[in-house]
Amino acid sequence: MARLAFSVCERRFLERVADTLIPARATNATGINVLANIESSLIHASARHRRRVVRLVAWSYRLSWFYGGACMPIHARRSRFIAIQRLAHALSSLCLFAFWGDEAASRIIEQPRRPA
Repeated sequence: MARLAFSVCERRFLERVADTLIPARATNATGINVLANIESSLIHASARHRRRVVRLVAWSYRLSWFYGGACMPIHARRSRFIAIQRLAHALSSLCLFAFWGDEAASRIIEQPRRPA
């Protein structure tokens, strides 16, 4: 039977990947917890979708050893293996969707720009 939840190591990996992809300034300004948003989305998803996301994270975690740990989505983009590139793209999309899909992210968009 397939797992429908993340292990402790996978949760820690997802948090580090999100920290790699999303600037600390943005997460501090919004207070968004990417991992909590992913898990919240999965609660409302079908069992099939949950299995696919858990499998995506599990494989990413396993292969991250070859591609720089939490920097896996960045380093794997240059892999010569198309499947690894797609895996990195899917993991990046998952984290970025969990961040930008949150209403609190609109605070960043609506802030006026300061002159440099």
